[in-house]
Amino acid sequence: MRFACVILGLLATLAFGAFASSVSEELAVARQLCTAGRQQEAKPWFQKAAEKGSAEAHFQLSHSYSLPPDERILHYSAAARMGHGGALSCALDELLFRANSLRRANPRMALDLYGAAKAANPGLQLYEEEKTLRILRMCAEPKDFGIDAFCAKYGIDASKQEGDGLYKVWQLAEEASRGGRFGTPDPELVFNLVIRGGWVPFEFENAVARTYRNWKANRVEEFKIDDFVSSGGGLAFCAARDEKRAAAEREACLTRLTAKLGGDPEGRFQAALDASNAFIQAHALFSAGNGSMSGANFIWECTARRNAFLHRADQVVEGFVPKPQLPLFEADMRLNSTYQHALRELAQNDTNGYTGSNSPENLRAVQRLWIPYRDACTDFFASHNPSVDRSLWLAWLTELRTRELAEE
Repeated sequence: MRFACVILGLLATLAFGAFASSVSEELAVARQLCTAGRQQEAKPWFQKAAEKGSAEAHFQLSHSYSLPPDERILHYSAAARMGHGGALSCALDELLFRANSLRRANPRMALDLYGAAKAANPGLQLYEEEKTLRILRMCAEPKDFGIDAFCAKYGIDASKQEGDGLYKVWQLAEEASRGGRFGTPDPELVFNLVIRGGWVPFEFENAVARTYRNWKANRVEEFKIDDFVSSGGGLAFCAARDEKRAAAEREACLTRLTAKLGGDPEGRFQAALDASNAFIQAHALFSAGNGSMSGANFIWECTARRNAFLHRADQVVEGFVPKPQLPLFEADMRLNSTYQHALRELAQNDTNGYTGSNSPENLRAVQRLWIPYRDACTDFFASHNPSVDRSLWLAWLTELRTRELAEE
């Protein structure tokens, strides 16, 4: 029975197709096939309608199918020139606001396309159109950039600066604003690179406005991606760059610290380092939360805590003496009270329907890793300052953990 229904459906489609000659009929066939989940079978019908001048068909070909970038832009542009609002928005993204490409970004074409779309459909309106038009005009103002000459002069492979690489073009803008291989910083060069590196529209608009003002005033100002990112992906990108720089600094710090330790023959420092890394990662995962910021928060938390651990270890090696406010027994009691309070609050969040990384189970996992971290650090600290009673190190580390829990 099911096979018969499929055959009848195909026959009906073929029969319909035999008489379909108008754009509206071809679009109707394409939509029926899409509704039935037969997207690929619908594509030729959209193509036929597009060839006959259907703006909607051009839009659907780019919007509903995976096409090469140039072909996608071609269909969006064709539909936009006929006054299709959705196609215009997508074309502007491809050509400018999300271009992220030295070659595909085309600010002048974007502005021309906007004018053509409005002429074809005066009632067409874009979201925040006034601001959009202002940005389009700014970006189209510089003289021709000359991508081929630019890439040849500085040995840049434009294919490696395409849309899959996060902020690849903006990283060139950063470099150009500082000089480097580009020589004396040129505000116009920085602006030309910024307008070709769009990835998130809100970030792009702010970066364009700032670098446009600098260009018009012939003012040299360092361009920093970190100043403009607001998306989760952008923040994670910046956090990862920060961590890369911090990792190099930590490596140098580790080299100096190991030299001070005389090579750590008993392995106490390495044990403390390993325990700290396990605790830091678990704590960062717990603290990062969910949502678009979680990746960046995790990286920043790990970076800050790893740096703090090395700084603390260096202080101890230089003779630091802890001064806890409470004896160990009382410090332990206060920690336990604070810990139990935190568990109750997290359990209440679960009862209220909140779910996420900040759960009682995850806090318990973090606390279980803090104990070997505390003990390994105490072994290391005490070995370098044996005149300090071991209980003072334990009480001091316990008070630090209590303050952390109280702030979480």
